Amino acid sequence: MSAEQDKQGSAPQPEVVLDSERAVNEDYMDKIDKRSNQALRGNINTPMQAVSGALAFGPLVGRVAFVEADRDLGDGFYVGPSFAHLDDDRLVLSWNAPMSRAFYTGDAVGAPPVASRRTFSSSDSDLIAFGDDLLPGVKPRNWFNDGRRTLKIPEPPTSPPRPPEPHLVEASGAATVNPVPEIDDRDVTIKIQSAEVSVRGEQALVTSMDRPKDGRMHAVLSTLQADQYEAVAAPADRLLVVQGGPGTGKSIVAAHRAAYLTLPSNEGAPAFKEVLLLGPTRNYVKHVRPTLTELAVDQSVRLYSVQELVKQFSRHQHSPPAQHSDPTDVSWDLWLVAQRLVRDLKTSLRGSTRQQLRTVIDAAANDAAIRESACALVGPEIADWLEALGSYSRASKKRRYALFFAAVCMNLSPPPPKLKYAHIIVDEAQDLRSLDWILVDALLRKTGTLTLLGDLHQRRSDHTPATWHEIVDRLELVDNIEQFEPVLLQTSYRTTRQILKFAGQLLPRGQRNLPSLSSGPEPDLTGMGAASPADSARSAIRLLRRSLQQFPGASAAIVSADVPKVNVALRSAGFARHAEGLPFTLDDEKIIVLSSDEARGLEFDVVAVHEPAEFRQNFGRHGALFTALTRASKHLIVTGSGKLPRELGG
Repeated sequence: MSAEQDKQGSAPQPEVVLDSERAVNEDYMDKIDKRSNQALRGNINTPMQAVSGALAFGPLVGRVAFVEADRDLGDGFYVGPSFAHLDDDRLVLSWNAPMSRAFYTGDAVGAPPVASRRTFSSSDSDLIAFGDDLLPGVKPRNWFNDGRRTLKIPEPPTSPPRPPEPHLVEASGAATVNPVPEIDDRDVTIKIQSAEVSVRGEQALVTSMDRPKDGRMHAVLSTLQADQYEAVAAPADRLLVVQGGPGTGKSIVAAHRAAYLTLPSNEGAPAFKEVLLLGPTRNYVKHVRPTLTELAVDQSVRLYSVQELVKQFSRHQHSPPAQHSDPTDVSWDLWLVAQRLVRDLKTSLRGSTRQQLRTVIDAAANDAAIRESACALVGPEIADWLEALGSYSRASKKRRYALFFAAVCMNLSPPPPKLKYAHIIVDEAQDLRSLDWILVDALLRKTGTLTLLGDLHQRRSDHTPATWHEIVDRLELVDNIEQFEPVLLQTSYRTTRQILKFAGQLLPRGQRNLPSLSSGPEPDLTGMGAASPADSARSAIRLLRRSLQQFPGASAAIVSADVPKVNVALRSAGFARHAEGLPFTLDDEKIIVLSSDEARGLEFDVVAVHEPAEFRQNFGRHGALFTALTRASKHLIVTGSGKLPRELGG
């Protein structure tokens, strides 16, 4: 029987197909394991050795079937973390190979028309399920020629995950967002409109969303969706700005783009030897690092928080505060002043960078002539600000001056070219202050490029640029600002529609319609109206523990405007923690307590937001509260001793 006749025939039962694919996966894993061990022993010379000394290791991601056979790839190919040539002459292309675009988007330059895409779900290193997605206009057939191969079938996995409840519906080969049901509530002003969203690998995506979070982000090669992939694989020779709401996968895109740009594919060398990935906090660094390890780029991607970067360059005792009450603390003009101070004091600077920094700060605070010269091109308020430094000893103890210290140090000892980056990725970029941007720019090569990701709705400071156009124009990142437009991620894959509907009331009316693919319980507001912040903290703990019983194994957090009060309440409830920054634990329950600033870029299954009325606003916007409310992926709890903000019905 010919291959064409076999395609027209009926496919075997799904269980038989899965067993066959598991056998292929076992062959693939064996080959990657052998190649990785050989590379580590130095017995082969592969480009991957220059990256991390090991291949990206993990099960197959998916498979592509062509309408017509390709001269080199035959009737299709597999996609995996790394390239491999299988025993039956089939190819596994690395996920970042140009041809793998056919798997993620449905087409690729130089590829025949795609008939169907198969997405695998996995547990550890074994395949546990698959789902096929026909391309529009393609007739159902046995496109993968299932049943034609005879392979040794591995033992089935011992503990397959429980089947998830379906969140999506199939329509013409693509999944669509279910319409949000009308809710009879006069206070509701939000309606998320139903919108068709092309979803590949529905079952794998739902399984991934349904799986309890462990507090760390992981690689999502099988469930990376087309809009996310387009941002990951965008050309690296130009600026990329990505605007996305909660749950759209901005951090997923940031980490996978860093890997995409530094991993060699089976078709050529990587775009860059190294890239810098910047996140907002140390918690973010801990959250994202496992993804880089899984993608085998933890040595080629330099991962830092903005806090760490500023402290490293400032020689200051502290990281800068998340909020500044004085806009001068973060003014663009301070960079010009730092340049003038270093220039004017050049002949008197001696010793180490720290010693030179002391000389500059003391002169700026106590020498009127030096101040006047340094502030010649800026306003008189900057001179007053410099005088208020007092001395190096005094200013080095105050967090508000850390950014200025960094600006001075960058002028005293600029990074040499070998320590600069050809590409820098900045996640949660909406929160970078003026001096942060200048420090990022100082670390970028003259011909370097940037990827910026963020959500302007989560902007938390009055002293950060209000629009992407303002950032791009101020840093002169494009030749023609009129032609600049950010890339939009417009589907939430993580945050439930109930949470988005509630939190979205904080946004302008025209910006509340972010579609969501998942559904869950309504936010629990029964903890509002407590007698005191201490009582509302106890309510948050009680309600959170009840929610954890409904979601076994779930990750949990309390995001609070009064962290110390929540810490006290947790200890009173019998919880304990071994060190600051770690979760509180009691038996099998774990609860981490964060401020809104510390929660940026993170996600948890269940979140209690404590004292919502006390979260700081910026220019009348609730950026910090919006961030807190949208950290939950399954269930949101809100407790407080006052009323909810007016926009939320308080």
